[in-house]
Parts: sequence; C-alpha cells; structure tokens
Amino acid sequence: MPRIDLESIQDIVRAADPEGLIAGGAPQDEYEPEEDEIFAELEHLPATEITEELVHQFLTTIWEAAFDSEPTPEREAGLQAIVERIVHFFGPDSTY
Repeated sequence: MPRIDLESIQDIVRAADPEGLIAGGAPQDEYEPEEDEIFAELEHLPATEITEELVHQFLTTIWEAAFDSEPTPEREAGLQAIVERIVHFFGPDSTY
C-alpha cells in the first residue's frame, strides 16, 4: 500500500473542485489550506484506519470551517468524490 502524500491529496481535491472555484478561474492552489489539513489528518494513520466514515467526518469538519456558506449538492458530490478517492488509493483495500 502506498504512503499517503501531499501531492496526491492535492490532485484529488483539485480534480473534485467541490466549490467550483478552480473551474471558475481560481488558481490551482485555491484549496491549499484544506489540502494541508487533510494531509495532516491522514499522514500518520495506517491504511486500516482510512475508512469512508473517518475521512468523511474530518473532511466535513475542515470544509465547514473553511466555507461557511450553506452546503450545495455540488459541494456534497465533490466531497464524496474526495472521500471515495482517498479511501480507494490509501484505505485498507488499496492495491496501488
């Protein structure tokens, strides 16, 4: 199983673009503070602990602190995509 790395987290978050900021013309590093927080939460965890429930819980906490507007369906879909990709690549059943 691969070790989680910041660059992978950045790629996952930027591809999902939950707030639509990058699609709207914001710089690629728009989510850098959130990416750093996600990485800090995950970097010391063994793969067996990187579950959808755990990742969703802290991702929601990070997002609510950073973006205090009401959640949108686009945001929820983007956050779910981030959760699924993190668990897929770094969780207990990862084959990468």
